[in-house]
Amino acid sequence: MSVAKAFNNVLIQFMDDCMMVFPEEKEFKKYKRGAEVLKEYNPKKVPTIFKEYAKLYREKIDKRDETFFLENEYSDIQEDNELIGLIDKIKKYWKNLTEDNKDKIWKYIEVLVKLSDKI
Repeated sequence: MSVAKAFNNVLIQFMDDCMMVFPEEKEFKKYKRGAEVLKEYNPKKVPTIFKEYAKLYREKIDKRDETFFLENEYSDIQEDNELIGLIDKIKKYWKNLTEDNKDKIWKYIEVLVKLSDKI
């Protein structure tokens, strides 16, 4: 399996989990559909964009610094509105998430970062 395919599969699984945790948020279904389309037609696009912007926030991600979600406006990310939308949805609920769900989100992000590093 290619790294790009693995990245896209993890991202889609992350969105599936978000849909289960936040069933009232219909946007996750839209984000998932967009990721599936890109996976089919341009599988390296999302991991490449993710890698570019993850570099900007790498220190906060590596430290699991909650200000990554709580304080950033992500104005540096201009190319992918769905990436911003996904992060903003998580940001919206972050303070009310259980520690277990926060840990799962961090694990997904860490895996996505590690995979994108290999691209």
